[in-house]
Amino acid sequence: MNNFLQHKKPVVWTISGSDSGGGAGVQADLYSFQDFAVHGCSVISALTAQNSFAVGYTVATERKNMVAQINALDSDLPAKAIKVGMLLNEETIEPVVKYLSDYPGPVVCDPHLQTVTGECLLAESAGELLRQQLIPRADLLVVNIKQAQSLTGNSINKAEDMVAAATQIVQQGARAVVLTGGHFEDYSDLCLDYYCDAEQAYWLLGEYLDTVNDHGSGCSFSAAITAALARGFSRQDALVLAKAYVCQGLRYAVQIGSGPGPVGHFGWPAELDDLPVLASQLPEQGFSFPACDDNLQLCPIVTDLAQLPELLNSELVSVLRLRITGDTAWVAEAIAQCRQQQVKVIIEGDWQLAIDQQAYGVHLPADQLSLQALAALHEAKLMLGVAVHSYADIAKADGVEPSYMELNVDADEEGWAQLEQWVGLLAEFYPLIASSAADAKQINQCMISGVDGVAVDAQQLLAEDSAINL
Repeated sequence: MNNFLQHKKPVVWTISGSDSGGGAGVQADLYSFQDFAVHGCSVISALTAQNSFAVGYTVATERKNMVAQINALDSDLPAKAIKVGMLLNEETIEPVVKYLSDYPGPVVCDPHLQTVTGECLLAESAGELLRQQLIPRADLLVVNIKQAQSLTGNSINKAEDMVAAATQIVQQGARAVVLTGGHFEDYSDLCLDYYCDAEQAYWLLGEYLDTVNDHGSGCSFSAAITAALARGFSRQDALVLAKAYVCQGLRYAVQIGSGPGPVGHFGWPAELDDLPVLASQLPEQGFSFPACDDNLQLCPIVTDLAQLPELLNSELVSVLRLRITGDTAWVAEAIAQCRQQQVKVIIEGDWQLAIDQQAYGVHLPADQLSLQALAALHEAKLMLGVAVHSYADIAKADGVEPSYMELNVDADEEGWAQLEQWVGLLAEFYPLIASSAADAKQINQCMISGVDGVAVDAQQLLAEDSAINL
């Protein structure tokens, strides 16, 4: 009996139209929810008679039916997050707007403004209601190029036009927007998505996959975002995961009927090739950093000159990191001592100090990968290590192809599962280390995951109760 009281999966709603061909709409949403391990519920806002090559008939759901579906779910299966898709008229829009007015969770809106051929789906009054009341309530608006052109009245023919359109949509009242599907001559091998809100903006750069089997890709993208948010991922993580999910689906999609096939639904994205690059600017130049061929099995993090003698006498230590928390006067002496013992030095955080002191490399958080730092490190031929804490961090780091990555997770069951998943994603491409305490159980868990080594605070390593015998 107790099993009926356990809510193990987040509940996610899709409020959208039914695609009888199974490729888009509610059907695609529910496939995506399943792949992201959430429980999907649906409020059907429209019925369509369609197959893989044509939409033959569409009818909007009556207001009474919309309200009944919403009330039924709300009373028993309240949503952790909600995706809103096709709403064709005022009778379907108004009940949704009313319900969302005091709904506390995240709302992702993927409005269906036009048919594939460009015909307007909404009556003028319904379109105005959507723009004035629904879009401003959504936490994230997801639109493709055609939809953005409809909302702004401007053509989008290059990457700069995407930036202008997204900015305009936010100025018109959207809280945040991701504009998808940019493919232009200047970046012909990339599919560009652009995110913008009132405080930040960035690009999601994925491989352009030339396929006609892309039916439902927009629905699947917004559904995956919603599911990831319901699972507690940050918005950046949700966008990265959703784009990787759709890229994976496009890569392996097949034709099923006589027309274009649907985007595939193949589970959690597991290949680095499908993960987008997250960048503040479009790529103009490439950077390269020396390969990390050293033994990283144990990388002490040193915060004081007095910690060096014992570490330098250990055969386990061939590379160490200096963490600078204040005065830098001791750094030159630390590097000199390390060179005498043929131990290489990586400096944390301060890339200019690493260059000035001719260190072996620098270790930076993923959010400090500025173009200035990357260009200077590339010119100095210093090794670059990047600390990552999330899928968004991995997407930032992979864009610069660092010498190694340091994976940071919580020391619990969920964290170890995350570490193993990231190792599976990255191990083929990068040397990997994990941040760990000097605790035998933690270090063992890290090494079991398949990382090449661990980074451990030197003070913990040198303590009497340390699990590592230097």
